Amino acid sequence: MKKGFTLIELLVVIAIIGVMMAAVIVSINPTKRLQDARDSNKKQIVATVAAAAEACIVKNVAVNTTCDSVTELVTDGYLKQDPTGSYTTFSMAAVGTNGVNIAYTLENGGTGCGFWRYTSAAGRAACSAT
Repeated sequence: MKKGFTLIELLVVIAIIGVMMAAVIVSINPTKRLQDARDSNKKQIVATVAAAAEACIVKNVAVNTTCDSVTELVTDGYLKQDPTGSYTTFSMAAVGTNGVNIAYTLENGGTGCGFWRYTSAAGRAACSAT
């Protein structure tokens, strides 16, 4: 009498392992996790650029400098480098002479949260539908 597993037994075990792996991958949802990671990075970039823009505005309030572009913030030394990198959904605009609006489009913001937006008037960043 031979000892060991039959081919059918091995195939059944492999199929069960495959089903379990598929269930784990579906529950982890790696695409959503990657989107969440990129969105978290974008939120940090908004905070960094907002702090630099506010510092520029405070220092240059009487000089009529708009502090409304990342390039200007890097050139003037408020940022070491452009943190926006390859993201193309970043926008920044001056509001009068002492304010700035900064926005990033989120990939996985959820209902009513398509952008992560910082406004000088509010002094903080938050989810925004538009």
